[in-house]
Amino acid sequence: MKQRQAVTKKKALAYKNANRADKTRILDELVDLTGFHRATPAPRYVKP
Repeated sequence: MKQRQAVTKKKALAYKNANRADKTRILDELVDLTGFHRATPAPRYVKP
């Protein structure tokens, strides 16, 4: 769980300053790395 949190926090910081295309890529990577559903990270986990 700690690894998921670390990855999520790192991606959240990148997501905050990304353009739309990069946000899509970041969410796709987050889903692949953590196993979260695609809709889950955006509202709940991608806020730094």
